[in-house]
Amino acid sequence: MSSMRTTLALCALLTFALCGCGISRPPLATASDRAIVHGSADAASICDEADAAVRGVTDYLNIATPDRPARIVHFRWWLPRRLYLGSVCPRMADAGAACFANEDGELEIVFSGSWDAAETKRLLRHELTHYVVASEWRGQVPPWLDEGLARFFELGPPYGRSHPKSLKALRKRLRRPSSNRLADLVRTPPGRKLVRTQYDAAWGLTWFLLTNLDVGPSEVTAYADDVRWPDDPSERFRLHFGASPAEMADEWRRAILAATP
Repeated sequence: MSSMRTTLALCALLTFALCGCGISRPPLATASDRAIVHGSADAASICDEADAAVRGVTDYLNIATPDRPARIVHFRWWLPRRLYLGSVCPRMADAGAACFANEDGELEIVFSGSWDAAETKRLLRHELTHYVVASEWRGQVPPWLDEGLARFFELGPPYGRSHPKSLKALRKRLRRPSSNRLADLVRTPPGRKLVRTQYDAAWGLTWFLLTNLDVGPSEVTAYADDVRWPDDPSERFRLHFGASPAEMADEWRRAILAATP
């Protein structure tokens, strides 16, 4: 009987969540120059991690620290996270973590998980990279670069290591030459989501450019400054990186297949 009551209670909670009912933002826990953290017993550690992550991204790319701190909301469990996102940003309700502009015009990061878990810290670093990118380029950066940078920096320092999951998935696809479609990836405009298979390619292209001695972070940020929509970004790509996406595809493929896991 007790087990049945527990099951019914869980079903009721899930029904409540899936109906889109929300909860309010947890109370402020702590703050720094780069982060304002809500609702976590681990707020001080989260603040320290956020400070280090933002500093790492901005130093590596040689860009300015965002003018406004990130507002970070941490939940230990997934259900309160989903309820909260369902109320403040319904389009992101099913996301494991999110970075979005809230109704006050602030960039807000919402994530969940035990703070002791490496995966939880990875999620935070990923979303903090989106926060830095959105602060620097005001929503005009190409989606492949936005997601590629987030995956590049989510691993934490030292930067430049290959992403284990993305590398494995990308290598599997790139062994089929017909799947090498960098031009389609680069042409995806801001505001449009990448398709599932493009996320790994976004990491791979960003990693290749940032760690390439002939390109590096300065040229990547110069490209982000220079690309303009709705102009075709391929010519800007060629100008900054020395080849169009189609021309670079074979060299990129070889580099990914030769990368150290």
